[in-house]
Amino acid sequence: SAFAMAEDLHALGFVFLGVLLTSLADISPAMNALKYKLPPTDEDSLQRLLGEIFEGDLDEFRDYCMEEDAWEKVVELLDEEDGAGWDLLNDLCFAR
Repeated sequence: SAFAMAEDLHALGFVFLGVLLTSLADISPAMNALKYKLPPTDEDSLQRLLGEIFEGDLDEFRDYCMEEDAWEKVVELLDEEDGAGWDLLNDLCFAR
């Protein structure tokens, strides 16, 4: 059904976002020396950030991500092609 598909796309969007933020994080040796720890990237935390804190505003979420030095390259990747990555995340995360 359409509802089930929307639910699956929604879940996929948050899994995809979590994978991007963890696997493409760029933690420098200096950050390691300071025992830097990435912010939570589990699905519940990301849903809370996008849904409750930033109220669905991906531009604000982008700014939040850009403030994390480790995620700068992730933001740059999502910014490519006039923000095509952010558009995809928007379509997935807010599919329902």
